[in-house]
Amino acid sequence: MFKKEIITKIKNILHSYHIFETLNPSDFKYMINLLNNHPRAKQKIGIGISYIKIIKSKFNKFAFQIVRKDGSTTDFSYLKCVNRAIPSHLQDIKKACRNAISDDILSLIIG
Repeated sequence: MFKKEIITKIKNILHSYHIFETLNPSDFKYMINLLNNHPRAKQKIGIGISYIKIIKSKFNKFAFQIVRKDGSTTDFSYLKCVNRAIPSHLQDIKKACRNAISDDILSLIIG
């Protein structure tokens, strides 16, 4: 799947529920797989996730909220998950450029 298709799928999930409604098992599994790509996944997941529900964010937008096994909650950015899972073309180009000059940099450092 391409980045745009993934974002469309996530938005469809997000907007197919009412506020405070819990994701069904299929959508829950999809979002958990996505959440594992979040830059702070360990902190977001904590001791484990009981369920994910839909909330209104402080900006009055629909958002995903994690409810952990201990009852604590946090929201997460699905865009951070997608961007980390599927790097942009610019990120790919930057990585290729760094790889192309890495030997030159090492020779300058080492001498």
